[in-house]
Amino acid sequence: MLPSSFARLASHLTLWGALTLALGSTGCDEPGPSLPDLSDMSKPTADMRQTCDGSVNTPVDLGSTGTGRPIKPGDIGSPCTKDADCLQGSGQRVCFKTNLLNDAKGAATPGGYCSALCGGDVDCGTDNYCVSFAPAPGAYCVAGCKDAVTCRKNDYLCMFLDTVSACLPRFASMTCNPSDPSACKTVLTSPAGLEGGCVRQAYEDDRSGICYPTCQLGQSCPKDSSGATLSCRFLSSYPTGDRYTGNLCLPTPSVLPKPEGSTCIYADECQTGLQCDRPYVSDGKATQRCRKLCDLSAATSDCPTGQACINVFGTCSGAGLCRPL
Repeated sequence: MLPSSFARLASHLTLWGALTLALGSTGCDEPGPSLPDLSDMSKPTADMRQTCDGSVNTPVDLGSTGTGRPIKPGDIGSPCTKDADCLQGSGQRVCFKTNLLNDAKGAATPGGYCSALCGGDVDCGTDNYCVSFAPAPGAYCVAGCKDAVTCRKNDYLCMFLDTVSACLPRFASMTCNPSDPSACKTVLTSPAGLEGGCVRQAYEDDRSGICYPTCQLGQSCPKDSSGATLSCRFLSSYPTGDRYTGNLCLPTPSVLPKPEGSTCIYADECQTGLQCDRPYVSDGKATQRCRKLCDLSAATSDCPTGQACINVFGTCSGAGLCRPL
């Protein structure tokens, strides 16, 4: 899986290991959320496991067996038609009547969505989070969740926000089902309609993914529809039990990317052509450093001297990372 640091949530969301807003990287415009981080989620494992070259991937079972948590009338995330309907939160309470932030460019909020201005999670009540939607000013409370049953169906999803998750309205960019084996077509690229892989953004299956274009290592990627740069990286959906595994043109971090050999935590912290060598599979040899992506099927290795192309992702072909011998 390609983890991100998609939100520390004291006051803002973060994008893919960067320190900038993810959900609101386009303000309250679409396309909405970026890639999820499933690395820190405590979920039971499914029975499936893929074995290849001695590597084992045990997927996470996102099918919820819980009952969710109740969101009572007036609570953060509950329906509303006016500000007075909202009763939770220590800051000014607000009803997002038709769109996030009551901005016509924001994602639609069917039935309304209770929120409140906040300066930190403590202002939002138990199990809720304080999130900023930059470049819009201020931060607002959102309802926390841990499963596919808490959020209001079918218009709200329990979206991944790094170590936590929250009920948020589905964004127009979320068009594919990550558990569907069919190839998806991109909507965020220019031009649109490129063949891609579906990347899960939430616990729910139904239209919970964003379709990103496929790529070959070393090739240039298209920009997304907002003009932001995408770079070719490897993503395995096996940890979520989803279908796509391979190279995708994915968002790049907005912080200064790290060079080869630098210490790293998140998969996208590194420069284009590199990826953080995290413990993707249980081989016990992850270096937690930026390493060059390499082609396992290549006749000759293009790894730096003293390194070899290793199947760190547990796939039977395709991408690996250059590790020191």
